[in-house]
Amino acid sequence: MITWFWLLVGLAILTAGAELLVRGAVGLAAALRVSPLVIGLTVVAFGTSAPELVVSLESTFSDRGEIALGNVIGSNVEPNASGNNEFLAIESGYSFGFNLGGDGKLSIFNNSAASAGDVVYDSDLPGTYANLRLDSSSNVEVVGALSKGSGSFRIKHPLINKKSTHHLVHSFIEGPYCDLIYRGRVNLVNGRAEIDLDSHFKMTNGTLRRLLTNRISMTSNESGFTPVKSSVAIVDLATVLTIESQDPASTDRISWMVIGERDDDHIKATNWTDENGRPILEPDQEDPNKPK
Repeated sequence: MITWFWLLVGLAILTAGAELLVRGAVGLAAALRVSPLVIGLTVVAFGTSAPELVVSLESTFSDRGEIALGNVIGSNVEPNASGNNEFLAIESGYSFGFNLGGDGKLSIFNNSAASAGDVVYDSDLPGTYANLRLDSSSNVEVVGALSKGSGSFRIKHPLINKKSTHHLVHSFIEGPYCDLIYRGRVNLVNGRAEIDLDSHFKMTNGTLRRLLTNRISMTSNESGFTPVKSSVAIVDLATVLTIESQDPASTDRISWMVIGERDDDHIKATNWTDENGRPILEPDQEDPNKPK
């Protein structure tokens, strides 16, 4: 209740102050015999910005930086003809337009792109091609490369007795190659098994042939002690894993894994890999002031 009281008091004082500011500006313009426009561009401009400056400084010193950020964004928002709110941000030569619709959907447009108005972020245009999209289910789609200092998944704990009190966190799998991992199990027939990986993972025939290079395979006998070996080969367009047992009559259950490096055009074109699509593991620091 006290919070609402002080909010209303602040709004009342702000309204009265605005009225006095306008009257004082008009009187000052008359006294100095200058155009009211000049006073508006100087005295009034500072006067209207001063409350925002005080709010931003106070929230920053109070360790509530999100209020300062919201104040900066809100100060640059204005309704357009369609009833949406728009504002423009210019940073280091790049110009981005932001559009906040009445339904709460946010779109960001790159006004400095080769074709002006390219959609950089779009939360409400599923039929268009955007560089960055966030939908109402908090799913994020990034067309380009996404670099990070670290990463994890964070979900509600799967155990019933911890679901409301704990999260479960795992780190991402990372390494010096852009590896893709495929795994499964198979029962041998007459000591042998062949697995069409495209078909097994419900992909179009030939997909893994174009997607992977430097393929390797690993196997483990889960139900017996007879040694097995495996190999990966391209048969016509298909990527086929062949598993063979030392016992030609074996029906053992075998777990298998195939790992291959990405070889697609995208991975070769990103700014964090070389011409072969392998990560540049020790790039130069672009900015010596960046945190290490």
